Formats: sequence, structure tokens, C-alpha cells
Amino acid sequence: MELLNLTSALLAAAILASCTSERSLAQEVDRPAPGHTARPADTYITQGGWGELRLFEGGRDGHLRFQLETETSGYGCSMTGTASGNLRSVEVEPLPDSDQCTLTMHRTERGIEVGTTSPDSCTAYCGSNGGFKGVYLAVKPVCASDSIQATLRQSEQRTTAEDDHKTISAHEAILKVCGETLPYSVAAGLRMEIAAAYQRKGDNASCLTTLSAYTDDASRTDDELTDGMSAVAAEEVTSVMASMRALISRCEGDDQ
Repeated sequence: MELLNLTSALLAAAILASCTSERSLAQEVDRPAPGHTARPADTYITQGGWGELRLFEGGRDGHLRFQLETETSGYGCSMTGTASGNLRSVEVEPLPDSDQCTLTMHRTERGIEVGTTSPDSCTAYCGSNGGFKGVYLAVKPVCASDSIQATLRQSEQRTTAEDDHKTISAHEAILKVCGETLPYSVAAGLRMEIAAAYQRKGDNASCLTTLSAYTDDASRTDDELTDGMSAVAAEEVTSVMASMRALISRCEGDDQ
């Protein structure tokens, strides 16, 4: 998933620059994600954004089509296939020269739990140490990775001071709608965009309040923060913290 490979340069990007008000955000939430001619039946994302399951209408005999993609610490899985409306029957599109992977999907109170009865066969769909089993939470289409990437690209065009109030309101709204399922770097990047907008407006107190959840980590060394992490995860965290420390310093008035 491209979304989970955001570079540090994208951490300062806006997520809903095309939304100019809370009302426009509400309209965006109900809009189908770009890149699909048919509206998805459902979008599900894991807590922390490492996995995404999309169910699309339009399969044969009333079945749904699904797309499952995950990525953790640089390794992921990618599967497509079909599922019955009640999810009791799930068929993964087979890979050449591989045993059939069998997925299970069960609806939960908040989404869908994905598992398998053939773990060895399903490893062919994943990179080393990649995984897909877990609970995928139901979200609005605007929280899907392709929707977020599209709005990130659009947001790069907004650079003037007049856009600061739009940045604050739109980013706070998307964090409220999608916060639980955003990847670490994306959530932190949105917070930094909000804080930077406050700082440009001269409101350093609000800048620091926005970043308050990160101040403890920012005060720790990179080695302390990344102890026990994989190399990929450590690189993501240290990149975020480098930007976070610099912005906190500006909000404190130490980098004029």
C-alpha cells in the first residue's frame, strides 16, 4: 500500500485541502473513493492503518468483489477475490503454481475479522513476515488509502497564508473521522500541519497544544524511541520525530 510508505516530505502535506468547510468534509465523506466506477459496498481498515479491506458490489450472482492489502514494517500482503453477501463463502483469486489460499471473514460489532484455515497456502500472497489476520474496522470511504492519497496531492497546491484556517478546520475534521485507522506518519503529519498553521498565525499556544501528545516522545532520544523496532518502523518514527522536534522548537519560540 503506497499510503503506508509516505516519505518524510509528505508529512507536511494536507489531507483535505479541497474541503473548504465542515460541510464540504461531510460531502466528501459520502463520496465514492476515486479510481472505482462502482461505489464500494464497504471500506474496512485496521486500527493504525496497516491493513485495508475493500468490498465492491458487482460480482457474479450477487457476490461481492474484495481487495485486501496490508503492510507492516516493509512487508505486506495483497489478495483479491469474491465473497458471498453474508461472507460465509470467500474465494481468493489463485496464484499460479500455488496452493489455494482460504480466507475466512466474520462480521463483528465494528467491522470484519479476517482469518484463514490454510495459513501455509496464504503466505504466497505475502512478503516475508507479512500478515493479514486481524479485525478491520468499518470506515467512511474518505478514509480509504486512495482517497487520502488524492487529497494529499491536491493539498500540495495550497501554499498561501489565507489557507491556514482551511488547513486547521479540514485537518481536524479528518482526524476526527479517520483518526483511529490512520497510519502513524499520516496522523502525525496532519497534527504538524495544524500546528504549523497556528504557528504561522502567531498562536504558539495552540501550536503546542496540538502537538502535546508527541512532546514526551520528542524529548526522548531516537535510540530510546526505536528500541526493539524493525529498521523500517524505526526509520518512520525517527523521520517523524525529527520534524516534530523542529516544529515544537519553533512553537516554543526557540527557532526564530
